[in-house]
Amino acid sequence: MKKHGLLLVVILIALGIALLILHRCQSAPADAVPKETADSAARTTAETFEPTGTGEPIETGDTHESEGSGAYESTETNFEEISEPESTEPASTEPQPTEPKPTEPKPTEPTNPPHTHSWSGWKQTKASTCTSAGEETRTCSCGAKETRTVNALGHNWGNWTQTQAPSCGAAGTESRSCSRCSQTETRTVAATGNHSWTETAPTCTEAGAKTCTVCGKKETIAALGHDWVHHDEEGHWIDVLICICGAEFHTHEEWNSHMRSFPREEWGEHSGYSNHGEWIVDVPAYDICSRCGMTK
Repeated sequence: MKKHGLLLVVILIALGIALLILHRCQSAPADAVPKETADSAARTTAETFEPTGTGEPIETGDTHESEGSGAYESTETNFEEISEPESTEPASTEPQPTEPKPTEPKPTEPTNPPHTHSWSGWKQTKASTCTSAGEETRTCSCGAKETRTVNALGHNWGNWTQTQAPSCGAAGTESRSCSRCSQTETRTVAATGNHSWTETAPTCTEAGAKTCTVCGKKETIAALGHDWVHHDEEGHWIDVLICICGAEFHTHEEWNSHMRSFPREEWGEHSGYSNHGEWIVDVPAYDICSRCGMTK
């Protein structure tokens, strides 16, 4: 019975050590006891209590002899190699990170290479005209179809041809045609403005006129007006002798004859005169028109 009690105590101690190792492995993975160490401790415990041939476990330890009682097996077992000091730190309640398990790539199903079109040459499906666009189409062996637009051709104009000649007062016209669609285009040609005039000359007092011999256009020419030129008067100076009696003479001889026509005793009344100059106008001043000769 005593041996059975000791065996139970050893089993409980081994179980406590295993639980302690398991707890340390969960709380501190970096400091956990390797699996090999736990397995070694379990093997040591199992070897210590190997069963005997009599069906009772025999502890492997030092054998001592006692007087009167014979030999007995020591129940002392050395657990120093597998025991570890108990940690005083409280167990961590936080969940420990776990390394993600590598995922194996899923096998991909083989895919066919993309189809490359093998186009035929472009074929005209709608012809272009001068004003509308055309179309061309090409096809692939897979049945695909592609269409593109072809630009309109535009007109192929000929040279301008005069259809109505311009005159001095009237505009003319020119036209041209497209060689593909026969469309006609017309444009206006400005009047020349080069009149062929015949004129009736104006005078100083009457208006003149001019008429175009091509288009018949008539225009009035204003009267010219006089071109006056001024001329001063023309004349000469003469002497005027005024006798003391008041008679006037132009020469000394006339005065002397006048004095001698009186008796000698009266000459004294005509014996003197004063000389004055006098302007004699030969031609008065006038204005004359240089064109028509009119004077005023």
